[in-house]
Amino acid sequence: MHKIIILFVCLTQAINLFSQPVDEPVSINEAAFSQPFLHLVNDEKYFAKYAVEAHSGSFELMEQIKGKLHVPSGINKIWQDVENSNLHNKGDYDYSKDYWVSIRFNFYIGGERVATAYKKVEKPQQDDGSFTFYFDLDPLNFEQDEDDINFAFIEFLKNVKKKGSQLVIEAALSSKNSTQKSFVPIACGSFYLRCDDLKYGEWKALATDYNIRLKHLADSTMKRIFGEIGFSKNFTMSCLQNPCAKGYLYANTLVSINPCASEPQDSCKEAIVTYDFVKKDVPLTIKMLITLKENGEIVYIENNHFGSGKISIEKQNILSIPEIQKIISKKFPTERLVVLSDHKSLVYSHARIQQPASKGKGILNQDPGYRVLKETRFGKKWDSGFTYIAISLDQKKSQKIYHFDAVTGKLLSITETYAVTNEKN
Repeated sequence: MHKIIILFVCLTQAINLFSQPVDEPVSINEAAFSQPFLHLVNDEKYFAKYAVEAHSGSFELMEQIKGKLHVPSGINKIWQDVENSNLHNKGDYDYSKDYWVSIRFNFYIGGERVATAYKKVEKPQQDDGSFTFYFDLDPLNFEQDEDDINFAFIEFLKNVKKKGSQLVIEAALSSKNSTQKSFVPIACGSFYLRCDDLKYGEWKALATDYNIRLKHLADSTMKRIFGEIGFSKNFTMSCLQNPCAKGYLYANTLVSINPCASEPQDSCKEAIVTYDFVKKDVPLTIKMLITLKENGEIVYIENNHFGSGKISIEKQNILSIPEIQKIISKKFPTERLVVLSDHKSLVYSHARIQQPASKGKGILNQDPGYRVLKETRFGKKWDSGFTYIAISLDQKKSQKIYHFDAVTGKLLSITETYAVTNEKN
């Protein structure tokens, strides 16, 4: 009951703040200078300094909103007062041993909570001093993770039924008790949404497009591997296919006869996404299968040999096949070496090729089928990166494989492959 009363007061306070005309004199409430507030504006230069000034107005549907949560007494005092109030179980709001404090953002329409997001903020080392948290709400940014405030904002807008009704955002202190999921309100901000049925229909079509979320997950995977700069500079998405279909023959594979998607869609939660290296004649294509599940997402990368580490931007300065071929032909004019124009000629390695251990007995010591004939001084110092593989057109030397650094064109090593005979141990 106590929480309901607090919530009612919070909502009433937000409505009262909104109902006061901005251009009329406002009676100064001394207590307001120390009260927490949540202010929503379309230009951050209009952010309020005190709660008494925090009047949120109305916004167009496609308009970006700036948010400011301000607690003059500090976030530490909030959880300390709640924990010491004896109104909750001991320890539910005790953040004394943590480096962070969890703030919960609740989104209400007509008094009904329709979306929630959680944000962990760093706990100040000192108890005194004010606390301020800024956030952005973008109705056209659908590429947020599910625990993000903007993702909750999008879900919030999806539930708008009566355009022009009052919408409320509440910042609350989140309980550490994950089973109860209780919270105590800190401050509220309210606003009106202005839009007609046509604009809202257009926005909702965009908001329910699964391909936007699928592409975001694929892009995030590429950024994890190649970094923000490397991804934006060196890769482009060449195709996004939605393989979903009745009797989907190649379910959970990277094969689909469906064309590349070009229109929004709200029925298929799966995509095959293909990225190509932007530099011409670099045979680097990355293909992945993205699947949205109720309990998370699945990302499968075809022939994934990149590992969990991030590839530096320097190691992405890959030579094209004509460039590497020119270097090879100049260094080995009599070898007749050629780099094949397919994805097998360019590979990523985490370590240099080393001489295999001496053959022993047992399944784990089977002959690997290759040996290192030569390793250059550069190759011995080389640790990881993209490599080009060249073979000889001379039939007598066809078993030799030449490994070159794909950035500098320097020879790393020469290996020889051979047929493995099945010998009885």
